[in-house]
Amino acid sequence: MNRLIKFNDGYVFRDVTDIAEKMYGVDDLYAVDVNEQTESLITHDTEINYHIKYGRRICTEVGHLE
Repeated sequence: MNRLIKFNDGYVFRDVTDIAEKMYGVDDLYAVDVNEQTESLITHDTEINYHIKYGRRICTEVGHLE
């Protein structure tokens, strides 16, 4: 499974959707809309399931690779 999501501007996120609840509080998590290439910081653990329900991936930041 490829866990990297790369936006057109070269910014990369690591998909942690399957372990997001365990990752909350360990690292900043972002709700990533792959099609729209947008991200939103998750500020409360209750947001995780909401974003998953609407097809967003839960990710951590990697940064620019290019």
